[in-house]
Amino acid sequence: MMANMRERINNPKIAIYISIILTIYFTYLMIKYPLIGIEVEKQYDHWIVNDIYENGWAAYQQIEKGDIIHLINGKNPEEHDTVTKYNRIEKAESITIIDGNSINEYVIKFIHSDSQFLLLLFPIIFTILTISLSIFLYYRTNDRSSKILIYFLLTMGICYLSATGSARGDMIGRILSPITRHIPSLLFMFF
Repeated sequence: MMANMRERINNPKIAIYISIILTIYFTYLMIKYPLIGIEVEKQYDHWIVNDIYENGWAAYQQIEKGDIIHLINGKNPEEHDTVTKYNRIEKAESITIIDGNSINEYVIKFIHSDSQFLLLLFPIIFTILTISLSIFLYYRTNDRSSKILIYFLLTMGICYLSATGSARGDMIGRILSPITRHIPSLLFMFF
């Protein structure tokens, strides 16, 4: 049993497959849900816009600090997962905001700006490159150093990509991001 486990750890093929699956998942998440970038806080019975991230979707809208969040996806903000867990609006398709005396509904979609495009493209390209290099090393060499390098590259790629999921309030991204941030330094010690 222990020998079988050791054999699996020494075979980076499983890690490559897991990295490919995670890359597909986080890419889907990034394309389906743009980074909205609204922090909220509850004041009395209302959720209020507390902060707006400069590279998020909300920075390009007429949304300001102090606006009241009336609905998210047509429902009470209390029912939206990222609001209750992280005090942020992410992974939403529409937002209804009360701004003074007017009620404005926003449909959330990608804005064709350079910063939004680069925030989408760089993590995907970086991760695809790390997976490609790992596959190349897997089939070319079989020594201990190359296996550690494969794990290092895969971890770096998933770290970068999981940070985008974490920023969107995704639970898998929130778990993987801090873990994969520390693993490369441990692997580097064994290199």
